Amino acid sequence: MRFPKLVRLAMALSLLATTTLAIAQPGTMPSDPATGPGLGGQPQPFGVPVGPMPPTIQLTPQEKDQLKDVEAEYERFTQAATEHDARMRSIARREFDTRTAELTKKYADRIAKTEAARGKRHGETVAMLEKFLVNHPAHEQFTPDAMFRLADLYIDLAEEEFEARMTAQEQGGKPADADSDTAQIVDYARSVALWEKILTSFPQYRQTPSTLYLLAYYDRGKNERRSLKIFLALACANQHKWNEPPPVVPSREEALKRVSQKQLRDPYAQCTPYPNAEAELVRHAWVRGIADLHFAVPGEIDEAIASYLKVANGGNDSKLYAESLYKLAWSFYKRDMMEDSIKRFDESVRLYDVIVAQGGTPALELRDESIQYISVAFTDPWEGEADTSPVKAMDRARAFYKGRENEPHVRDVWVALGKAFTDLQAWDQAVDSYRLAIGPPWELNPGNPVVHQEIVNVFELKGDKFAADAAAAELATRYAPGTPWFAANEKDREAMENQRRIAERALYAATRNTHSAATTMRKDYDAAPTKDPQAKADYLAMYSKSVELYRAFITTYPESDYIYEFTFLQGEALYWSERYPEAIIAYTWVRDHKDMGTAYFIDAARSILQSYEAQAEQLVAEGKLNPLKVPTIADMKATPPPWTPQPIPDIYLRLQAEYDNYQNVVPDPKAAPGQGINAALISLAYLHIDDAIARFTKVMDKFCGAPEAAKAKDGILAIYEAQSNYDAIEATNKKFIAAKCGDADSIKLAISQNRSLNFSRAADLYAAKNYLPASEAFYRFYKTAPANDPDLPVALYNAAISYKLADKPNNALSLFKEFTANPAKNFRESSYYLDAMRLTAASYQAKFDYDNAIRTYKELHNLTKVAKAKGIKAPDPLPGEQPRTLEQIGLDALYNAALASELNRDFRGAVELYNQYARAEPDRRKQDRAIWSIGGIYRQSGDIGNMTETFDRWRKAYGKDQGNEDDYVQTFYDQAALRKKKGQTPQAKALGQETINAWKARGAPRGTRGAKLAGEWQLAQAEEYYANTWTPFAIKKAAKTVEEAKRQNAEIERLKTATEDKYLALDPYGVAELSMAAKVRYADVQYEFGQKISDAPIPVPVAKNEAAVAAYETQRDKNLTKFLNEAKAQWSEVLDLAKRGGLSNKWSRRAQEALGREFPGEFTSLRQELVQGTEAP
Repeated sequence: MRFPKLVRLAMALSLLATTTLAIAQPGTMPSDPATGPGLGGQPQPFGVPVGPMPPTIQLTPQEKDQLKDVEAEYERFTQAATEHDARMRSIARREFDTRTAELTKKYADRIAKTEAARGKRHGETVAMLEKFLVNHPAHEQFTPDAMFRLADLYIDLAEEEFEARMTAQEQGGKPADADSDTAQIVDYARSVALWEKILTSFPQYRQTPSTLYLLAYYDRGKNERRSLKIFLALACANQHKWNEPPPVVPSREEALKRVSQKQLRDPYAQCTPYPNAEAELVRHAWVRGIADLHFAVPGEIDEAIASYLKVANGGNDSKLYAESLYKLAWSFYKRDMMEDSIKRFDESVRLYDVIVAQGGTPALELRDESIQYISVAFTDPWEGEADTSPVKAMDRARAFYKGRENEPHVRDVWVALGKAFTDLQAWDQAVDSYRLAIGPPWELNPGNPVVHQEIVNVFELKGDKFAADAAAAELATRYAPGTPWFAANEKDREAMENQRRIAERALYAATRNTHSAATTMRKDYDAAPTKDPQAKADYLAMYSKSVELYRAFITTYPESDYIYEFTFLQGEALYWSERYPEAIIAYTWVRDHKDMGTAYFIDAARSILQSYEAQAEQLVAEGKLNPLKVPTIADMKATPPPWTPQPIPDIYLRLQAEYDNYQNVVPDPKAAPGQGINAALISLAYLHIDDAIARFTKVMDKFCGAPEAAKAKDGILAIYEAQSNYDAIEATNKKFIAAKCGDADSIKLAISQNRSLNFSRAADLYAAKNYLPASEAFYRFYKTAPANDPDLPVALYNAAISYKLADKPNNALSLFKEFTANPAKNFRESSYYLDAMRLTAASYQAKFDYDNAIRTYKELHNLTKVAKAKGIKAPDPLPGEQPRTLEQIGLDALYNAALASELNRDFRGAVELYNQYARAEPDRRKQDRAIWSIGGIYRQSGDIGNMTETFDRWRKAYGKDQGNEDDYVQTFYDQAALRKKKGQTPQAKALGQETINAWKARGAPRGTRGAKLAGEWQLAQAEEYYANTWTPFAIKKAAKTVEEAKRQNAEIERLKTATEDKYLALDPYGVAELSMAAKVRYADVQYEFGQKISDAPIPVPVAKNEAAVAAYETQRDKNLTKFLNEAKAQWSEVLDLAKRGGLSNKWSRRAQEALGREFPGEFTSLRQELVQGTEAP
């Protein structure tokens, strides 16, 4: 049912709800500011909630002068403190230098005398030991001891001689002889000779391990490979002897081959040291002897690693432990085993930190270098990589140090990685590394501002000025007074100086730049054809960053001239970052501080409204608030009276109050009427009907003549229409017309609305299901309204529909025909015109007027295309109907035309229409049915050729679709039936077999229509075999021999089994009638088998003997009785099945006939009922 007059009022009310609620717009963003000194960056959100804006402190001129005096005094104090510190440092330095000179002078003579005495005693000792060796050259204990001590003294002499030679050369101005090896090294030949003598002559000497170490150590300057062998004789005594030939240096090819191998070699895995050698001495041999010597030789890095591991793994108590870790890390790095290198460098740094934490002094000052090389190892290409991958390097570092943030060196590693990434121009990873270094748990580290400055530097090197500005702005706010970092480090002079580098102008520029960038990102998002959620998240985050910068600026510089402007802009940033409650606070502060400025007064007031509206939309989207739904007339009519006012949610109450406040505070007459309508709609949405009418009336009276007055009037009419208060509608329109509150069109509409009240009264009759009076009222309106009334088509259509529902089909058809016959444009281009044609065609079809039905359906099909081209919408559905598009209406018309043609026996026309429909219909199932119908048409007309072609086409396209199993079988069945009807028996039989095959191919579903159709042909095949093969068979000739008798019995048994199998094949179909047929025929076969045996002539060998004949006949009778009983059981079961299932067919009748014939005492013979007509073959 259509009621355009009523709908128009509802639409007017809906228009108010959708167009007037958004009149408030956020303040216009000022033009982008000039870019200030670079701060920039990616500050993390601080999460500080916005509160009421702080009041501006107003200082008197006297207070400002006092403030300047205090600031000047602070500057003078700072300068004086700095100068005092410099003076004290200078005094302390002079005092230190004086005291040092005095001590040097005091002890110089003593030192000289002591050195002279030591030299004399040293020479005397050497002489005594040399004399002892001359006198005692072979004593097992004392001789090697003397040699060992003398060798030690010779070391001192050799070094003194070298020192004297170097001094003489320097004093004489003669450079050392570069070509002379002896001129450049100390000559330990005498000591070496003694150590070799000890090893050769006294192999059981208790200090042999020390002797080996000293010999290897002091002889390495002349022959490193021999030195290596001697070190191995000490550390790996089970595999090496000191006097064996030294190992050969690998060739270039061998060295390259070794380093190309991924697997590490360990030639020293089975080594054991020299017996009774001190553990620390052996460790020295491994680290400073064997490992160091291998490290410098190409191709022997694996040997170096194996040697360093002797101490690095398990040698924690060794003085060389730290050294072994560091050198092992370097060896792994050299071997391109980056991960192992990092682990060992990291272990080395941790050891250093533990020693320092315990108050000790590390043996090696290699902490910074180790951290540097950790970063290098992470950023160098790893195995299998042709070049450095910053992304992989960063991922590896994160994984390696995950969960280790409490270790003191980890922060230093991230700083070093930041520098390494910067050198590689991997800007993103550099920033990430630096950010990790200033993040948890190192937020309070005093060096954070310096590291943070590196982030700024990276962005500047990258050329990203905005990011650099933002990072510097974060630097200014993150370490500002009042922050935890400032509190923790305010006594750190250097940290404070770094923090104070950021000034007001820099923060101002970063703040404005961030806001400007956020605005650009938002506009790009709005202009994009597709909305990327990530793009929105990005601009929201950027606005949030600008909010924090505004807040930091306002807090840090509360007396700045920019406070008023920045507070408004903060509101803007909060609004666009969808933080509406906070935006309202900022906008309200600006609106209420006209003493500080008026530039943003109107914008702030409007933006307050916009923020409340946006907040309500946000709450609705989050599911925390029901949407503000202004009820339509239909909604209000569907609400049973009385209409109970509902509680208005707080957000809408505050929005309504702000609409009122806007009218009171803001001098904006153009927007005031719209605000009044908005406030009225809120009341209406929650059924505060009287308040809504009062507000609408106030707008109509106060702003009579404005466009909003007409909207307010329509709002009132919508309420009265829902109440069916037609008198109030008429009175309101008369008041509006008399006061001339609207323009000519509005007044004309009011007049039309009053005239349409008769239409509305007809609608009430329809709603009360008084269809006949309603049809008359609508038709009366149609006949009495002016010719140019736009509602004439609606009235005529509604009259026809009402007659139809009043069960007056002829009247309805007459009005539908009157509608379709009207040539006026408003009729022909009405969506009701299409529905009128549809119902006209349906009426023709219901009256079996197929020719007119077909013609009308075809015309409707063509008209839907014209309607679509003209933009005419599809008609609304009648009660109980589903909505349809123009395309669906057209396709349904085409299908109905085809169906009507088929019913009219116009097979050729039906086929054409079905084909046309199938080509146009997008729905596969409907296409399927159209082609199926064409096949049925050819079956009806007996056109076997076209039917076969159509069913082949159908099977190929749709035969395997879900739900088409039975139809698939039927296509073969129908072809077989038509062939049989035409007398084409061989073709019919072949198609019958194809029917059976089709049923099996589609899964052989039991009990289905397809099973019944296929089963009929299965039964026909069995019956043919029964009739042509089993029934005629008989044994007519007496067997002459026993063997011939056996052959006769075997043949009849074979035929019996074959016949039974034919009928047993019916069981899988699951069709009751077929199962009954199988059982009846099975019984018949048993019965006939007994009869055939009984009728067979007695074999000749038996007939010659009377006793044998008697025995033969006795056994034959027993067999006959047996098979008869078996037949009886089967016949009886068929009767039971028929009774239980309420069935009666030829097979149940056949069973009863057989039982009555063979067992007349138990069963009654069936008398066949009279049947009119003949049974189809």
